[in-house]
Amino acid sequence: KNSLLMAGVIWLLFMRVIVPGFFSYSTNDLEIAQEGAFANQMIWLSLLLIPIVLLRSRLKLAWKLTASLNGFFVAITLYSLASTLWSIDPGATTRAMFHLLTMYLACMAACLVGWQSKRFQLVLRPVITAMVVGSIIFGLVRPDLAISPPNAIMGETRAYWHGLANTKNALGSLA
Repeated sequence: KNSLLMAGVIWLLFMRVIVPGFFSYSTNDLEIAQEGAFANQMIWLSLLLIPIVLLRSRLKLAWKLTASLNGFFVAITLYSLASTLWSIDPGATTRAMFHLLTMYLACMAACLVGWQSKRFQLVLRPVITAMVVGSIIFGLVRPDLAISPPNAIMGETRAYWHGLANTKNALGSLA
């Protein structure tokens, strides 16, 4: 009964991770951080709380899934968490770790709520397709935002498409 809600959470999660906050393609990090900060916090809190509420009924299965995780996956996650101790900006690192753990929880809930063997793929395929098609349309409508000019300081000689994503590498991964 909560399958559609969980699919909506995954869609929101992926769109939030792929598309810069509120379509802000600025290079000024402070401007990006301040633009829509309250709305951004509400989105991330929703992405955390909805899966927690939905996983309450599947707690035993969630613990089984957690116990079956790859040891190296757990180790790299713990190492990432520990990196806040020596980080230049512990606040930013803590925020990034919160986002990472929220993504883990949302993906776990997507797999366990309304479970079927291909559930995760069925939920992801439409959102990724929408992001790739949206990137093509965005590139045609707003090429000034979807295509980054070459950065002479970095030695770049060509412009590159990033579409709705932050970087060309993220768009390439999506495609």
